[in-house]
Amino acid sequence: MPTHQDTAFDQSDMNIAPLPRIAVQMFCLTTALRDIAEKAAQDRRMARTQLRIQMGGVNAAIEAYRNAPTPNLIVVEFGLDEVETLPYALDELSQHCDPETRVVLVGPVNDVQLYREAIRRGVSDYLVLPLSPMAFIAALADLFRPKAGQHLGRCVAFIPAKGGCGSSTIAHNIAWLTGMRLSTPAILVDADLAFGTAALNFNQDPPTGLAEILFSQERADSNMIERSLSKVSDSLSLLSASSSIERSLDPPVSSFDDVIDALRLIAPITIIDLPHQWSGWVQRVVAACDDLIVIAEPELASLRSAKQIIDHAIRMRTHDRPLALLVNKVGVPKRPEIPLVEFFKPFGTIPQFSVPFDSNLFGTAANNGQMIFETGAPASLEKTLMDVARFVTGRTAMEQPKGKKPIADLLNRFVSFRR
Repeated sequence: MPTHQDTAFDQSDMNIAPLPRIAVQMFCLTTALRDIAEKAAQDRRMARTQLRIQMGGVNAAIEAYRNAPTPNLIVVEFGLDEVETLPYALDELSQHCDPETRVVLVGPVNDVQLYREAIRRGVSDYLVLPLSPMAFIAALADLFRPKAGQHLGRCVAFIPAKGGCGSSTIAHNIAWLTGMRLSTPAILVDADLAFGTAALNFNQDPPTGLAEILFSQERADSNMIERSLSKVSDSLSLLSASSSIERSLDPPVSSFDDVIDALRLIAPITIIDLPHQWSGWVQRVVAACDDLIVIAEPELASLRSAKQIIDHAIRMRTHDRPLALLVNKVGVPKRPEIPLVEFFKPFGTIPQFSVPFDSNLFGTAANNGQMIFETGAPASLEKTLMDVARFVTGRTAMEQPKGKKPIADLLNRFVSFRR
């Protein structure tokens, strides 16, 4: 019986996209379900959802919609004493529901026959208590996927703690590694609408960019975005920033919602290169993305800003895996720096990376419109950025280098010894 039960949730096993702009009304019989709903409502994936919670079961829902329109989704809880009469109550509720309204049942019993009766009467899903907030969100998100069972890609945001810390360069190189070395189709989105450098760094000349999509009168969809993509390689595409600065480039807070939803349908990984600002739309993108990587430099102002961003993001992303911190430009000649051990100390155990300063390597790559790996990056730097790329794609386990199989070698020696 395909029910969502309370199990340990692992986001690496299931990617949950933010729910669309829908109205949800819940009718709870127990405080347990009400508490679950209240915790779920605080999650970033529910930011666009209008959730109303009231006590009462199926009968309360019937009374509420006798003379009122129904929302996009109704969640109704029932008790053990209502199992026998529940099918008839669902029949009556369906008479007051709009055709496009979906109904989800929540109950204390895992009963196959009851599940079949509910589905036969048009119920969209049946959830069994106990239930975790993330399992509840996952169930609702499944109902509103563009296509049943369609795989949704991940979105990862790179945000600088200060201007000029090289966040864009890191994001561009990670996108290149994701597509070229890890063979994962990826899209790089240059969200610095006025002064983005992705097109220059990849030696591209796109006719339109992200700004044209955000300010278009049409709703952004997959077809519109695909027409605006520049193909860097078979596994990497670029959505550049803007073709001009002739107008104000301050998009509405919600303008990125449809863009991110569409990007999830196009590629398994989308990397969004954010500018150094904290406007409403930037915060909205940070909340909508599955992962966040903060780029900083080893100095005091950068430490303060990185701590502010990370603390805010942790509060906003209570059900997500830890975000990451990358300290760039380590070892600038004659510049006093905070030692990495001291710099990382306030951030606890979140994933931490560091990239050394190399003006010749990064400058040559930028001037040639190349990535650093195309101009001869040292092995140590390549390993660090490959670790970041694996974090971005969810491949946190380090890959064993080809040709080295220590366990197999050990077994072979053991067999030889026995012989």
